[in-house]
Amino acid sequence: MKNSVYINSDGVNVYANIAVKSHPIGKALLLPIVGMATLGYVVFCCTLQPEELTKILLPTLVLGAVLAFGPIRYLLWNFLGKEYLIVTAKSVSYAYHYGLFTTRVKTLPYSRMTMKFLPEREADGIELGKLEFTHYNQTTGLPEVLHTTTVLAPKDEIEALMAEIVKTTELKHIEGFSNN
Repeated sequence: MKNSVYINSDGVNVYANIAVKSHPIGKALLLPIVGMATLGYVVFCCTLQPEELTKILLPTLVLGAVLAFGPIRYLLWNFLGKEYLIVTAKSVSYAYHYGLFTTRVKTLPYSRMTMKFLPEREADGIELGKLEFTHYNQTTGLPEVLHTTTVLAPKDEIEALMAEIVKTTELKHIEGFSNN
């Protein structure tokens, strides 16, 4: 797995694309499993008699939805997945791209924020982890997790992203960050 972070900034916002690059063996195992499950579903639907279809229409639709939103979405994520991240001095926005579709952009405002690298594991001598954004509740003053990236990325690339966020937002609303 060699996920990577692509960073861009316009001086006001920081844009990051965190791309999934799954291991080829995992892809090779996942593709036939999902393919066989999808083919089985299609064959099952095609062999139904019209009088049987009315009796099991709802379970058939539920099974198709589970297949579409589970294994097929997972397959698309592992082949084409990207996480889009936009950080401004006032909000963090993110969306997930599955190759064929992109989820709606979700924007989370904050008044004070910190960031930190969350180590998950090590692969080929490279520490991989996620970026966590924490904001402070204006009512209670307590820290709350605002967003954690989904894709594991190398520590040096996450730190480069954090540095660009600090530089671009000029630390006005970012209390600090730790790279522990």
